Amino acid sequence: MNHDIIRPNGERRRVLVTARPRLDRGGQFIGAFSIFRDITERKRVEKKRWARCEQRYRSVVEQASEGIILYDFETKQVIEANPACQKMLGYTAEEMGALNLV
Repeated sequence: MNHDIIRPNGERRRVLVTARPRLDRGGQFIGAFSIFRDITERKRVEKKRWARCEQRYRSVVEQASEGIILYDFETKQVIEANPACQKMLGYTAEEMGALNLV
């Protein structure tokens, strides 16, 4: 599991904790063996990478000549519609967000 910890100096770190139970010879739980790994830097890099991916996605979607809709089947709402889709259907982004397509 990932956990945020705060060091005494106030610095926040992200830690991956892996734990395994320790059992006595009779199979009774007597404690745990835990390994803590600081994954702060890895998470920072991942976040940066995802931000770049999102920028590329946005660029492709915004410039596409095809209409693209991101739709939530649970709420039955349009989350996002690119400019080509808005132009094709004749709705603004706000109007697209209010549509219930199913």
